[in-house]
Amino acid sequence: MTHSRQESIRKYFVIPLYILFGIFITYYVYRNFQIWGAGKGLVGSFFWIFLICAFWGILMLDTYKILFIYIAVFPFLLRLNVTTFKFQFGDVYFHPFMIAEILLIVVLTLKLLINKNREIPQKKVCLEDFIVWYALVMTFIGSIISALLSESLVNGDISITMISSFGQMIIPGIMMILIYHSISTEKQVYMLIKVFYLAFILNIFIGSFTFLTNITGAQLFFKRMPFNFNGPNIYSSVIQLFIPLGIYFIFEAKQKKMKMVYYSFFFIIMSSLLMTLSRGGTLAAISGFILLAIFNKDLRKPLKKVFIVMLLILLSLSTAMYNLFMRFQGLLTSSRIMEFSTLIRTSAWKASLDGILRYPFGIGGNQFPLLWADMGRFPSQRVLHSHQFLLGIAVEYGLLSLFGFLIMSSIIIRKLIVIIKGNYSKASKRFSSTLLVSIIAYLIMGIISEGPRCHLRDTGDMFNDGLIFFYMFLAIAFKYANLVQENEKENLSNSSI
Repeated sequence: MTHSRQESIRKYFVIPLYILFGIFITYYVYRNFQIWGAGKGLVGSFFWIFLICAFWGILMLDTYKILFIYIAVFPFLLRLNVTTFKFQFGDVYFHPFMIAEILLIVVLTLKLLINKNREIPQKKVCLEDFIVWYALVMTFIGSIISALLSESLVNGDISITMISSFGQMIIPGIMMILIYHSISTEKQVYMLIKVFYLAFILNIFIGSFTFLTNITGAQLFFKRMPFNFNGPNIYSSVIQLFIPLGIYFIFEAKQKKMKMVYYSFFFIIMSSLLMTLSRGGTLAAISGFILLAIFNKDLRKPLKKVFIVMLLILLSLSTAMYNLFMRFQGLLTSSRIMEFSTLIRTSAWKASLDGILRYPFGIGGNQFPLLWADMGRFPSQRVLHSHQFLLGIAVEYGLLSLFGFLIMSSIIIRKLIVIIKGNYSKASKRFSSTLLVSIIAYLIMGIISEGPRCHLRDTGDMFNDGLIFFYMFLAIAFKYANLVQENEKENLSNSSI
């Protein structure tokens, strides 16, 4: 594409798009400016809006830098999720984090089209890569089929199911494709992962502040903390992506001061997990430690020191630890009667399995309450979802979506294992094993407990933040695996000449 054509597109499309977005945001703030919280007023509102507008004002940067900044500001977008700042579309309310996903897709798509030859090099696609993208399309098709069939199967709301299919499968999938093509070097992967990790730490601080301003002192160790996510279990899933990274950065830090910094970060992360009082999150984190020790011998040494850090966490947060222990103990009471919340979960799993057998193409996103009212053990008790990640995909979006998701994830996991077991550098193996364990731990959390999803609350608020993090991670891991393998092939061909 010629320079003049690029300038024309910027002049007549990109800049007007940005101006319209700015006008729309300004108008919305004028009409409803209480987005930071009750009593915070117009100044706080415009402060956060300025951050969003400043982000979208960097449209002249390349796709990697836009992605870099998007990841860096996600804590502030998540903070807006727990405010009254939201956009209504029909009966559904979208919060800024979800709006930012759509805008990022628009911007990255536009940038990649403008700079197609430069940013998407034409390379021969291997069979595995083709299967990954084909499986991703399978999830799109499966979710749309489930949305179209929902009304006839369970009397579902087709508008809700169609929006849910976009939030659960299509938007995360398109973001995965665009993020994959926005990265071109291994160095960019390292930088994105590092800023991802640091931004996550920042979100813990912001989330803690948000939580502490809405509770009394007596509730501190008894109320579960969501850290600006859509519930503590969603946060407990997302944190599984970053716990292995914490250990990796401790190992990679060469200076003693930096090691202490990363140890303190790890202390913060594990403390935040404990404050969620999540049983599934705790079990998934322990599984991650075991897998990390299995897949990479180099990381076993920092793991020993990590357990000392965890001991300090348990001592400093003994009240929270006691409450977590009581939640585990509550699984079975002294009379061998299952705890009610656990009973609801197991009943939701059974209803999901029965629903899958009856409706293999799915009942539509966020229509589980209709299935529960028909097939649930306690139909008078409203249950919003299946309380299990894979079952939730299958029963709501169909077996086609589930198979596509499993195929896509399995191939990316296999690619990372090939690097770990193959003749690659130790640095590549360490980083690959870290990404691998992050993905597996996330899936373990989803399997044994409530997994991230496109969730519609009774209030009409829709969230998919935890799911977006996983798809972004998949895109980065997939790109890294391919870059390492491509570079290894180039090195072998150069050495043979």
